Amino acid sequence: MSERGHLFTLKEAARSCDVSAQTIRRRLRDDAFPNATKETLDGVETWQIPLGDLLAAGFSPTSDGRPSQPSEPATAPTTDVVDEHPAATPVVDVDEVAELRAELIEAQHRAELAEARAEERQRSIDILERQVLMLMPGPASPTVNDGPVVLTEPVPTAPLRRRRWWQR
Repeated sequence: MSERGHLFTLKEAARSCDVSAQTIRRRLRDDAFPNATKETLDGVETWQIPLGDLLAAGFSPTSDGRPSQPSEPATAPTTDVVDEHPAATPVVDVDEVAELRAELIEAQHRAELAEARAEERQRSIDILERQVLMLMPGPASPTVNDGPVVLTEPVPTAPLRRRRWWQR
């Protein structure tokens, strides 16, 4: 343990989070682990990634460095102490983090459904408003003037009778 909590090397982090080392390298390159440092151990430069950075980046590492087995039920909650002074730092419960992450995903899904439902209802409201406007009466009828009535359409006349061919 160090001052920054449990530290993982790049390979340990990949193995523990059940992802490839390339994924961890890519996330390092994207600055997903702000507290990660490159240190020289036994003449070899290695990355030291704190547990808190892995959790903040969305990974869920196991405490023993092996890939997590979600199909196996946990008998007791796994906890990792971030520092040797438990009063100064919080205890991270991996099961609780996974449960909270699942609740967040469910809440996001419900929010997306609610937004889609609201958009559909707004479209229905727009259609209904247009239909109501179509049912509204048109402009008021022409007012009666004291002058003569002028017809804009020609007055229909009686149709011309055609003479039959033998009567010509």
